[in-house]
Amino acid sequence: MTKVWNVHVLGIELSRAFDTVDRAQLISVLKDVIGDNDTVRMVQALLTDTTLAVRVRVETATHFHAVVGSPQGDSLSPQLLNVWYEAALRDLRGVCAPNPVE
Repeated sequence: MTKVWNVHVLGIELSRAFDTVDRAQLISVLKDVIGDNDTVRMVQALLTDTTLAVRVRVETATHFHAVVGSPQGDSLSPQLLNVWYEAALRDLRGVCAPNPVE
């Protein structure tokens, strides 16, 4: 029996990686991966009600709510990014299973 693989190429632009994480989906993934509800609630508190502002030289723009992305500079962000990408790769592995050829 011969196996045929579908080949997928996944490109990850790490320079903007922290800006692309969907927070609601990350919390969903964490609930599946971590059995500890207290830890999930603490991460959810970190990601909820985040307000940002852009500053150029001395001018600061109006604050806005961020609903996407992992907080840059936070020591937990790299681990959250790893969990996010591991879930994406797990989903991809499910799609890329070998197809036996008869």
